[in-house]
Amino acid sequence: MKLEVVELNSASEISSAELRERAAQSVPGLEISRSYIVRMSGNEVAFVSYDLIPDDENLVLYELFVASRFLRQGIGSELIRHSVGMATKLGYRQLFVRPKPLAKGIAQEELVCWYVRRGFVPAPAQPGAYIKVVPEGESNQR
Repeated sequence: MKLEVVELNSASEISSAELRERAAQSVPGLEISRSYIVRMSGNEVAFVSYDLIPDDENLVLYELFVASRFLRQGIGSELIRHSVGMATKLGYRQLFVRPKPLAKGIAQEELVCWYVRRGFVPAPAQPGAYIKVVPEGESNQR
């Protein structure tokens, strides 16, 4: 599966109404935040955002949202792999997430299980948070 992950400056850059609405609701607008539109074969299929906190061991996966018509096609799993690669490249030790269902019909427990199947474990002393250790990277571009 070939995904194109493109950094956003504004939610208005997104063509898909569903993804644009989600991005407009979630982009925190902080200096440490980075948001991306994800395309597959020219279609906008997902939105993902991160908090890149300086001097922290965690790359925070703030939000991962796959458009409803593209659910259950492996896009989320591929974005986790992409996120791990990004964390490695930027020198983070872990990928951190607080799973929250954003799509209709997905329960909290189902989402947590989804992350656990992809290697996330409960974060120590942070109820509701999960981490995934990432391989050590060659570079640290933070």
